[in-house]
Amino acid sequence: MGFTRDGPDWRGPDGQHYLPLFEAKMIHHYDHRYGSYAGLGARPKDGSLPEVSDAMRANPEYEAEPWYWVPAEETELRVARVPQRLKAYLRKENPEGCLKVLAEWVLSSLDPDDLRPENLARTAPLATARLREVLGERAVARGILGATFATWLGKAAAGARKMALETPLSADDLHFVKQGPKPALDLARALIARKQPRWLMGWRDITNATNERTVIASVFPKVGTGDTLLLMHPKQPANIAAALLANLCSIPLDYLCRQKIGGTHLKYNVYKQNAVLAPHQFSKADLAFLTPRVLELTYTSHAMRPWAEDLGHTGAPFIWDPERRAGLKAEIDAFFARKYGLSRDELRYILDPADTHGPDYPSETFRGLQRGEIEKYGEYRTRRLVLAAWDRMEADGTFNRLGLSGQEIPASSTLRIELPPLAQLPEGAWAWTASVQPADRIRVAAQYALWLADPDSD
Repeated sequence: MGFTRDGPDWRGPDGQHYLPLFEAKMIHHYDHRYGSYAGLGARPKDGSLPEVSDAMRANPEYEAEPWYWVPAEETELRVARVPQRLKAYLRKENPEGCLKVLAEWVLSSLDPDDLRPENLARTAPLATARLREVLGERAVARGILGATFATWLGKAAAGARKMALETPLSADDLHFVKQGPKPALDLARALIARKQPRWLMGWRDITNATNERTVIASVFPKVGTGDTLLLMHPKQPANIAAALLANLCSIPLDYLCRQKIGGTHLKYNVYKQNAVLAPHQFSKADLAFLTPRVLELTYTSHAMRPWAEDLGHTGAPFIWDPERRAGLKAEIDAFFARKYGLSRDELRYILDPADTHGPDYPSETFRGLQRGEIEKYGEYRTRRLVLAAWDRMEADGTFNRLGLSGQEIPASSTLRIELPPLAQLPEGAWAWTASVQPADRIRVAAQYALWLADPDSD
């Protein structure tokens, strides 16, 4: 067929370009080369992949081999940070539909308060002027809007507010639209090319609370992704995205997620409930601590150069050193334990309740991780490294320099929650909602009865 390899990609004689299709099992924490189909004549029936050797990952030229490749054009369309309806109309080669979406998208560049229903009457002149300035007279033509401008504005404002959150337009973007191609389809294609991410970030959907780890997230090159490798699109700068990734890969966050997940999927609705720190909660000192560690853990092959450049690094990929990587991860785990306000004893409990409550304690946290490491290393290495990192960062003043010296809550402290008098609660405050199924009510009631019988078992 005349196709040739171009690194991990395939290129055809007529300009066809195919990108790897990443599957969830190909990634792991800070690692986009965890699993590979290289050398396999058939897809494993158990759904697993052999782990890439450390020797292979030490080669910055090496990239994991997928089972499938997908058209680059389709991949770029899917990952572009533009409204989904614009993509749909572009697929249909519908210029009027593209122009309608573009008008709504430009509308989203107004102040969100101006797009509230109660403010639309006074916003109409401003909105009309913005559309004419950026897209020209065609954008306010009744044939495009499908109604009078006031009626269209009333319908489009809610969608525009959503676009402002999901696919915001910068001042440079507006200038590009204004100066860009006039045909709507050409302008849509130009925006697709402009609004491309330089890298992707995502997590494994298939998981459970008893795996070695529950949240498996990573950053990886711009590739196609399978349906169990779910994507997130950070709108913050790359150093904030690095802090987010570190948070998601940390032991404390994983422990929290294990309390939330109830099956074998970590879909968006559960993922969004994770107690992830907000961008404003990371100080400059926090970012200065996390960014170089995340950079070293993730930039191990040339394919991740765009990510490294966005983090301000222009050098060669970092050496794949398993021992050093384990140490860096431990420091990140210790950082987030302190950031979440844990005491050292609480961190010990999260790592292994038997360490704080004795070998007969019935609860468990990371038994799979502990068992796997004892089998592989002869010890529960993560516990040793994380606690050693905590002690070292306490002793050398790292926590103090990060402003975390006062974060620790003494293990003996008791947090009291003051509840309002029952008389102040409205009628039905404790009633079941209609959506709660009878079986769930019975299960909760049984759990409460067991707790009443033995409160210490909670």
